[in-house]
Amino acid sequence: METDFIDGNTLKIGLSGRVGDEAAFTLTDATLGGERHFTIKITADAVEPTTDVMIIKPMGVSTPEVVNVSEVCEPITLSSELKLHIPVLKFTPIPNQTSIIYWADLKYTDNLQFEVIEFGPVEKVIETCESATLSSEFNLRIPTLQYTPSPGKTPWTMQADLKFIAGGSLLFEVIKYSLIVSQ
Repeated sequence: METDFIDGNTLKIGLSGRVGDEAAFTLTDATLGGERHFTIKITADAVEPTTDVMIIKPMGVSTPEVVNVSEVCEPITLSSELKLHIPVLKFTPIPNQTSIIYWADLKYTDNLQFEVIEFGPVEKVIETCESATLSSEFNLRIPTLQYTPSPGKTPWTMQADLKFIAGGSLLFEVIKYSLIVSQ
């Protein structure tokens, strides 16, 4: 197993082995006082998670609360390299109709513009999780995002509105953004 910290929010884990092998590991978050326990089993088709549980130890409580990681909301993040990751993007092509759900990764180009570099459909969405929205006019609304200005630094909470720029690529320009300050 090989690990590589991509940024303050991303840990890349590379596994290798034979079909049927399992690898177990624990990730500890000292700032939240929690741990995530994983067991990965290598199959003939792919690497599949067999155990996906996060144990959260609330402050002042000795008995941990067990939460299924697949039921934890993934935040929208902007890395120190200005890569924007949107895990849930609800696109409404026709107003007042059912949304199509995507994930998207964008990279900063220049002049407050971000280009979509990858996107795809999302099969399962936790309805209580906050998501970005893309309107039929291609206005992108990000209600909350975690920006990590540099690796190891405390993330800032922000919100942003972007508009689609017509042209040959999927390019969005930031038209409004603000820092969310907790009281």
